[in-house]
Amino acid sequence: MDGTLIFWKFENPLTQGFNKQQELEYFYRYDFTPGESYGGAGLEFIEINLLAIDRQLSIGLRGKEIQYVKNGQLVKSEVYVQYGDCENGYPNTIYFVKRRLWRRFYEIFFKARSEEGFVTREIDLSKIFAGLE
Repeated sequence: MDGTLIFWKFENPLTQGFNKQQELEYFYRYDFTPGESYGGAGLEFIEINLLAIDRQLSIGLRGKEIQYVKNGQLVKSEVYVQYGDCENGYPNTIYFVKRRLWRRFYEIFFKARSEEGFVTREIDLSKIFAGLE
């Protein structure tokens, strides 16, 4: 888009939640510029952005996806992606089945009970893409 990078995508059939999360994300103009706010959509190909892209491609993905499976069906994934020097990735929950409004409220107040019967799988995102080095 006008000579800017909008997004890049790492896809793997094992990480359905991470795949879906990437569809919702895109780069902003000042993502890698300290002290600046978001700006418009898309990264310019300037030195600070090129260095950040090179670093991310070199070190690969960092974080994890926790999948919740019930009766053989993937119900939801919690995706934790670590950006920059952040030790803990921020959580993003991706749902693969429709939930009624009352069910969403129930899950807020009774999280432990609402997760009964789930089988969980944890996928290390660095095993999906470990970087180019």
